[in-house]
Amino acid sequence: MNSQQETKRRPYSRRRRFLYFFAVQFLAIALIALLAEGGMRIYRHVIQAAYQKSVAAAIERSKADEISDEFTYKIIAIGDSHTYGVDSSPGKDYPRQLVDILAERRPDLNVELENLAHPGMNSVQAADALQNYISAVPGHPINLVLACVGNNNKHNLVGLSDALGTNIEGLSPSQKLAHLLKNSGAYRLTVLTRSRLEQRVEYDEHNQMWVGCVLCGNNEPLLGKWMEHDLRRIVELAQSRGALPVFLSYFWMQPYVDRSMSNVAEQTGAIYVPMAQFGMSLGTNDEGCIGPTYHPNDEGYGRIAARIYNALLHYGALPPAPDDAASKATSIELPPRCGVGWSPLGESR
Repeated sequence: MNSQQETKRRPYSRRRRFLYFFAVQFLAIALIALLAEGGMRIYRHVIQAAYQKSVAAAIERSKADEISDEFTYKIIAIGDSHTYGVDSSPGKDYPRQLVDILAERRPDLNVELENLAHPGMNSVQAADALQNYISAVPGHPINLVLACVGNNNKHNLVGLSDALGTNIEGLSPSQKLAHLLKNSGAYRLTVLTRSRLEQRVEYDEHNQMWVGCVLCGNNEPLLGKWMEHDLRRIVELAQSRGALPVFLSYFWMQPYVDRSMSNVAEQTGAIYVPMAQFGMSLGTNDEGCIGPTYHPNDEGYGRIAARIYNALLHYGALPPAPDDAASKATSIELPPRCGVGWSPLGESR
């Protein structure tokens, strides 16, 4: 009788051990996912704090500044690493080189610059930085807002739901679940880690799209709607202070960025300055303007600054020069190919 009871208990015992093992594995996976998500939230908080600190510093500088005269020309730059100046020498990012060009060619202008860009920013965060600055310094005039944004939207999804709230709510349950999963830090960490490993194993030089994107390929319509929403917000913020918004694309083709900037500029009166195909290339035979992390180098940022200056002249966007001002109101000619040492300042000498 005891042996029969023992035989009956064994299947139940095995099932219980299996369920126990399954429960432990499930809890372990859930715990790892929670830890990963928590880690990513902490990481995002650190990054957010870093660029909020830079914006706060700019706000404090502006609060302390006195407007020297009526010809003060205030420039605000927002964007990601390409506006921050990654791969450039100190003072050689394109906003600063634009200031140097204006100082040489329009000495009558007292040009002031605040660069609110930070590596990794997406279009929502760049617009937030501009809004925070405008709200904190309400009486400070702004003349020009430079915006180079959008490349990080493919993998930095912070603020996507806020930007496209009604569209996200209109998704089917399965699409909404997919969006929520892709918006989680744990998912992005997995995708980015895998993509970086794949890049180390094999780099496809013919495919210039970063493989770490979460939204890419067939997500172009969504990226375009997101971009246009934030670009219109940037235009409204700039124009609310009487500033001229200027959109700058990247030096390689980024279809949803180029298309969105062109559309919004045409509809709002902003200036769109396409940066692709003016002597800069990711090709191995023409790297004179590209730095080690595939951002422009000093000369590359100089070319961007020259393109912006030429566009401001073309659209008559600069204030008229006084009659007695020693201005050089001529465009800057860019060499057709990158050459080490070219500078927009040397062009006028």
